[in-house]
Amino acid sequence: MAAEETNNNLSDNELYQTAEDYLPKLAGGLMAIAELMRNGNEADGAFFFTKAADGLRWLAGFLRNIKSFDCQEIKELGNYLTCLLDALENDDYVLIGDLLEYELVPFVEQVNTCILA
Repeated sequence: MAAEETNNNLSDNELYQTAEDYLPKLAGGLMAIAELMRNGNEADGAFFFTKAADGLRWLAGFLRNIKSFDCQEIKELGNYLTCLLDALENDDYVLIGDLLEYELVPFVEQVNTCILA
C-alpha cells in the first residue's frame, strides 16, 4: 500500500502518533546515509537512500493530510528533493551528504517539533 493511501486511512491523531514515532527514525536514517556518502560508501548510501525515499514520500503525504501544515512546508520538501535528485544525477555524493545533513534532517526534525507542540 502506498504511503499516501496509508495516510488517508488514518485519523489525524493516528497520523500524529505515527509521525511522532517515525520521524526521529527517518532523521537518524538520513543522517546515517549522509555519513555513508561522505565517507566514500556511495553504494551503501545509495541503497539506503532508496529505502529512505519511501519515508520521504510518507512525509510528503503526511504534510498534505495534516491541516496544521501549509503548502510552504510541502514546497520546501519538494525543493530539497529536487536538489537531491540533481546531486544524484551528477554523482555528487558530498553534496548529497550535505543536503541530507544540513537541509533534510533539520526539516524532518522541525516537522517533528511542530507535531509535538
